[in-house]
Amino acid sequence: MIERLIWTPELIASFWNGLSQTRLLELGFSKLAGPYLLMLVRQYLLENGRHLDFGAGDGDFVRLLVDRGVPTAAFEPSPARQAVLVDRLGEDPRFLGCVGSGYQGSSFDVVFMFEVIEHIPDMNLDDAFALIQLLLAPEGRLIITTPNNEDLELASAVDPRGQVLFHRAQPHAGVPFRTSWTVWLLSDRYS
Repeated sequence: MIERLIWTPELIASFWNGLSQTRLLELGFSKLAGPYLLMLVRQYLLENGRHLDFGAGDGDFVRLLVDRGVPTAAFEPSPARQAVLVDRLGEDPRFLGCVGSGYQGSSFDVVFMFEVIEHIPDMNLDDAFALIQLLLAPEGRLIITTPNNEDLELASAVDPRGQVLFHRAQPHAGVPFRTSWTVWLLSDRYS
């Protein structure tokens, strides 16, 4: 009988670190949708402001911003993906570096959280928003996107070694899927 995979923090880290060693990231959200996202958020970019891509992955959206002269940092918990970010962007003076949970520097005027919130287990959601609150300037702007009403099972795969069903491109850590409606409800909880 097929079981659903229960995502743990260790499995999530292993998944994203492993993903960074494959070509699957060529199908990453920011890689494919980044130029369109940039068109949508351009009005919120500040010429001399500080911007943060929270859950930056391999830095595709960060690259779009720094190539346009926008000072941008990346928050990415995966050490393997942090290394990719630094390798790809480290020489660009507009790249403000990788930011970790212990960051003590200047806050950010705009924080982007593109297709990330659905990956955060409920047990870590309060900590994630507490961190964002520390990273975001007092009058800063948080911009969140999330898939809308995706049928997760249709994008799942079965691991034949253990007959375990899992979403093949995005571990959802066993939490209910967060739709744009859920994100709107969360805004009351964390505002």
